[in-house]
Amino acid sequence: MLINEIHYRPANESVSEEFVELWNFKDEPVSLDSWQLDAGVRFVFTKITLPPDSGLVIAADAARFAELHPGVKNVVGNWRGQLSNNGETIRLVDANGATVDKVRYGTEGDWAQRIRGPLHGGHRGWTWHAIHDGGGHSLELMQPGLFNNHGQNWHSSLAKGGTAGRANSTKIANLPPLILGVIHTPAVPRSTDPVTVTARVIDESPDGTEAQLHYRLDGKANFHSLTMAQSGAEQFAATIPEQADGQVIEFYVSATDSQGVARTWPIAPGDCPRLLYQVDDQVVTPGRPVHRIILTKREHDELTQIGRRPWHNTSDAQMSGTFINRESGQTHVYYNVGVRLRGTTSRAATHKSRRVNFPNDRSWRGRTAINLNAIHPHAQELGSALFRLAGLPAPRARAVRVFENNEQLGGANQFGHYAELDPLNSEYIRWQFPNDDNGNLYKGGGHADLTYLGDEPAPYAELHFYAKQTNAWQNDYSDLIELLRALGQADEPPPASRMNIDAWMRHLAVHDLLGNEETSLATSDRGDYALYAGTAERRFA
Repeated sequence: MLINEIHYRPANESVSEEFVELWNFKDEPVSLDSWQLDAGVRFVFTKITLPPDSGLVIAADAARFAELHPGVKNVVGNWRGQLSNNGETIRLVDANGATVDKVRYGTEGDWAQRIRGPLHGGHRGWTWHAIHDGGGHSLELMQPGLFNNHGQNWHSSLAKGGTAGRANSTKIANLPPLILGVIHTPAVPRSTDPVTVTARVIDESPDGTEAQLHYRLDGKANFHSLTMAQSGAEQFAATIPEQADGQVIEFYVSATDSQGVARTWPIAPGDCPRLLYQVDDQVVTPGRPVHRIILTKREHDELTQIGRRPWHNTSDAQMSGTFINRESGQTHVYYNVGVRLRGTTSRAATHKSRRVNFPNDRSWRGRTAINLNAIHPHAQELGSALFRLAGLPAPRARAVRVFENNEQLGGANQFGHYAELDPLNSEYIRWQFPNDDNGNLYKGGGHADLTYLGDEPAPYAELHFYAKQTNAWQNDYSDLIELLRALGQADEPPPASRMNIDAWMRHLAVHDLLGNEETSLATSDRGDYALYAGTAERRFA
């Protein structure tokens, strides 16, 4: 029994049109009595038996599903919860609670394609694109004979609305080999170190499967190709010769099965950097955690050019590179991360802050993004700790050392460190409010002065007003509008039903205790603050 189709983001953003399809690929019936979907969404099956080679749709709203798919009869519903538009785990368990199948779908990495993003501030960076992510198409399992928890075995349905109750439109008998777990070692080689690249290659018919490693020095046109030796049932490896100090190397892996069906990983446009590492002979002393960012020279130069633009006319175009974290004696490597500059007026500073975005199918420490702030990292770490000790929500902050293409970022005022912080997004809310994480998080911009602007959402959604950091696809600002309407009532006390007054007062008090002069509500400035209201605790904090 496998999770066979996932429709998590209909084109109209209606959660009532979501569905998941199970398929019995066995030769015998399967009883689903007392089985459950217990992650992603919640649903308990009753006395249902699924015949061989047949499917069962679990609909968010069975009545709405029947309207859209009148010919599909094997349907149950309604589930509790909703599927995330940013990817999450769906799990099917049997009557004893044992996992039958589990899929963590995504909208980036192996679940999408790298494409050029829109022009922004004169630059076009890289973004992820998939038509199952808001285009109205579902996600379909392609080859049920291979693992269904890898994005390389899923594809957007050919038709909008998916293929509920029917064979998947992208089902294929001979899928190109799956290329998984690609990694280079050592992560940060010296000029005397050859580098070994390993990969796991999986195919329906593994006999005769071959793999190759392709690499080139940054800036060169042609790739060198090496045959990867098979060192186990699915393991392949090849070694790149040692290179000069400071050299950036780009590489990728290809695999071909016995019938000549091939895949390259990662799939990327010709001008998009694939996988990168850099040679470094310098000795980094023990101390705070080390984050390394590796970019091609072309994209590193472009990021530098963006940093020279006026802060009020800059660009959020992101480059594509490698992120390497080293701490507590362990090293972690993440490829195809997005790297861009961040901040507003702080972009005018000599040392620029960065945003690192991880593909959401390969998160780092449960996070798909981190901010690396150059401004007063020591104060940010202290401030975060004090706010959290006061029982107030605050992003986690810690001082780290950041190297970008072997150059350590930060000067004397930063003590050679940056502050690593949580971005204000759905992951932050899940960490901060684990039992009430489906609400709306708003980030106040330069015009967010808590003025009531009427009952329509459009004025609040304008640039520099109230940017939704969660549920952004829903044009629903009603909770914020109710708060601001109440705040705008003359000669009335603060609305205790709309705001957690104790939390607001403690928040302002800690700002005052710290002598914080950064723009915020505490300094009577508009912007640089956030508001959150859950679905259970509806008061804003």
